[in-house]
Amino acid sequence: MFRTIAAAFAALALTAATVAAESGGTVTGTIGGQEVELTIWPEQSDYDGGLDVTWILVSLIARGDALAQQNLGALYFQIEAVDLPGNGHTFVELQTTIRGTTPSRAYVGKYLVHSEEKNALALTVTSAVEDDGLLAVSGTVTGVLTSVESVDHRNPDPDDTLDVDLTFDVTVAKMGSD
Repeated sequence: MFRTIAAAFAALALTAATVAAESGGTVTGTIGGQEVELTIWPEQSDYDGGLDVTWILVSLIARGDALAQQNLGALYFQIEAVDLPGNGHTFVELQTTIRGTTPSRAYVGKYLVHSEEKNALALTVTSAVEDDGLLAVSGTVTGVLTSVESVDHRNPDPDDTLDVDLTFDVTVAKMGSD
């Protein structure tokens, strides 16, 4: 009996380690004309919904030395979609804080499907596969991030922008699946 319980706990521990090891990935390309290679922070990145239902939300946080060299914080990347593999996106946002600004400012770019304003971002999803509580998604996001106040994204500065051209290849765990 003890061996059976010990084996069950060992199998559970190995499964948890496998899921954690599979979460992660990279974001590469350029931000503000500078080459970046960022890694996904798996403990702070996840998804909700699913590919087999009508809605999915993917939240990613990428970090790396290339951001700090540009005086930027972590890169937050969010996708809401009704058809992720088919590029049925309804909302996409990229955001990164600008360090040392008062009031606190961030570079932000958004895509809203029914926006009357020009969308700052374009997203293409080249692959999306969901399996056993993990989502593997790849694609590109391009566009322009504009400096705004961090709180409520007020007071945009159209003269302070960053062009982004990024490729992502990430795997994230379903929200609450730990």
